[in-house]
Amino acid sequence: MADTMKVLLLAIYPRVQQKLRDLLRQIPGISIPDMSINNAEEAIDAVFHIKPDVVLLENDFPGMDGYYLAELIHKESPLTQVIVVSEVSSAEAVRMAMRAGACDYLNYKTLTVEELSAALSHAQSIIQEERTKRRAYGILDEEEKAPAKPTSTRRQRARIVTFYSPKGGAGTSTIMVNMAQALHDKGMKVLAVDASLQYGDIALLFNQFSNRTIANLANKIDDIDEQLVLDIVGKAGPDILAAPNDPAQAVQVTGPTFSKIINFVANMDYDIILINTSSYINDATFVALDVAEIIVLLVVQEIAAVRAARSFLSLMSELGLQVSRTEIVLNRYDPDAILTTAKISESLGRRVGFTLKSDYEMASRAANLGVPFMMEYKNYELSKQIIALGDYLVRRLAEIEPHQPELQQG
Repeated sequence: MADTMKVLLLAIYPRVQQKLRDLLRQIPGISIPDMSINNAEEAIDAVFHIKPDVVLLENDFPGMDGYYLAELIHKESPLTQVIVVSEVSSAEAVRMAMRAGACDYLNYKTLTVEELSAALSHAQSIIQEERTKRRAYGILDEEEKAPAKPTSTRRQRARIVTFYSPKGGAGTSTIMVNMAQALHDKGMKVLAVDASLQYGDIALLFNQFSNRTIANLANKIDDIDEQLVLDIVGKAGPDILAAPNDPAQAVQVTGPTFSKIINFVANMDYDIILINTSSYINDATFVALDVAEIIVLLVVQEIAAVRAARSFLSLMSELGLQVSRTEIVLNRYDPDAILTTAKISESLGRRVGFTLKSDYEMASRAANLGVPFMMEYKNYELSKQIIALGDYLVRRLAEIEPHQPELQQG
């Protein structure tokens, strides 16, 4: 390898640690920090301070599930690549490691210096590619940044976009999830919030399942802090604040509580918050609409859906919501349908801003796999349209003043 690569070794068993050290010493250009790390907390602290290029993580590392630790490492140091090492190799183990953000999975019992060298070279190529993408979007590494000018220590509030359709089945969750992935791929820090509290499925669409949901946050709302939020959000590329697993827990997330949660996370280290909603305007949905700087109103080419959207636009004024904040997006667009974009625009009294083509087969396949189609089918027309819509939303957000509504009172 041409450049020195800093490799942090997180292996607790002496025989594993020794074997990995011996193999690493045979590979030119490898630097191994001399540190004694005995638990997950020390591991995260080490990653924070030394920002290694690669972490070799033994899956049985004490103090935390290895896959979750991989997620936290990637969050703490986005450019750091994690290679999971284990004595057990299975398709399910590899899949879980990749889902957690690992770039490779190795069996240390049969590991050779050639295999390890190839894995490190792969990690290095990912780092270089990620650096190139980050620079393209103006995101510099710490060592590349110019000395900061004295500024206020207060972080800029995250921008908020809410996705809503008054008619179920319009694809609100699918579009929101893939938008989150698209913006994440552009280097933005994204939080996807599921405000469809009873039957929300954005976690499922990211192939995530956890007992940590927004209901856990609601139960500790008086003690909310950043660490609590980070312990609860799921990591799937974008961060995820999932809806309760049990529909009965939805009652725990009242309107005032949801308002406090959104206000708190908006002041965390996120660039943008995307909120998925249910069609029914309950307290949480109203808060999601009220806090949004842009409301993406999803419509399909059906008379009932257009009629519902028209009624919602009328209702917005009665609810004190600004109709000007809406962007009308026609999902599953069919250019040969009787209800054309012109007819729909005329009926709604507002222009349809974007159309997203119908690709049921691709969207259904991705949903059943629990993978946003933005990850697997980036070159498909629908994916390109999602990217274009995301670029537009980011540009529009840059042009409008941040919206800071008052908290709902309990």
